[in-house]
Amino acid sequence: MYSKIKKYLIYRKVYKKREDLKSITTGEHCVKFLKRYNSLSEMLDYINILFIIEPPSDIELQKLSLLQQKYNTNDIYTYATQTIWLASVYYICNSLPVRRQHSWP
Repeated sequence: MYSKIKKYLIYRKVYKKREDLKSITTGEHCVKFLKRYNSLSEMLDYINILFIIEPPSDIELQKLSLLQQKYNTNDIYTYATQTIWLASVYYICNSLPVRRQHSWP
């Protein structure tokens, strides 16, 4: 019984983070989201897991892309939006099926 409750609480925590990632609309939201992580590697892995649990929609990817294009200065908002956009690209590149190349005879 305890393990089911524990699993549910972990799932709820992860789902809330996924909802927070979906609701990003400004650079400030990106900064708040990134402040939860201790390292870039941890953040990249966690965003990848969040996208595996619920893949991003085309509209969500468009929103992140436009947000990344909007901030083009050397400040924390540019870093945050660029990092989240690159984490999305990392997920897309890793989720595509890898086609095996035929060797040349």
